[in-house]
Amino acid sequence: MTKEGKCIVLGAGGHAAVVLDAIQATGDVQVVGILDPEPNRWNTDWLGFPIVGNDDELDSLWERGVTHFVVGLAQVGPSPLRRTLFERAVRAGLKPYSVLHPAAIVSPHARSEDGVQALAGAIINPRAHVARGAIINTGAVIEHDVVVEPFAHIAPRACVCGGAVIGEGAFVGAGAVIIQGVRVGKKATVGSGAVVVHDVPDEVTVCGVPARRK
Repeated sequence: MTKEGKCIVLGAGGHAAVVLDAIQATGDVQVVGILDPEPNRWNTDWLGFPIVGNDDELDSLWERGVTHFVVGLAQVGPSPLRRTLFERAVRAGLKPYSVLHPAAIVSPHARSEDGVQALAGAIINPRAHVARGAIINTGAVIEHDVVVEPFAHIAPRACVCGGAVIGEGAFVGAGAVIIQGVRVGKKATVGSGAVVVHDVPDEVTVCGVPARRK
């Protein structure tokens, strides 16, 4: 398969390892290096890939032939770091690479924007809309007509039922269930295993069955 470009991965932690596996499984982009903030990791190999420096390298990567980037950090809670890195890489002239694992099921009638990550076992059903930079993690389910707004993170095995909306930058924890038609607000957090039966306001944390404000 012809490689469509050269890609840099931002971050060298657990989520980055999963993302690298997914990229290798697709085989359509070449990972040429990883950026990480820890100086003691620079000029070493990690999972067979070189760690070539920190985020300050971004501004020169385009001139060195790098075309794409992937943010290898998993947002947990309302941290803006993923979005900050994403936007910095775009300003440096790099294109966001969408990581769609071959074992993910993405309906041809779903809409997926730039930089989305749909990892192994994830399901995105018809008429769903997954926006820029969102993560649909391992085994998560996005049902029909769901909207996942930019930079939201749906953690492993979470299920978002039909017509629900996950707000920008929100986090839905592992194994949580969002029932149909509910809206989870911007930068809200849904705890692992929670069952959300009512709308969640912006920047609020809920947990439990049924989910209540923490």
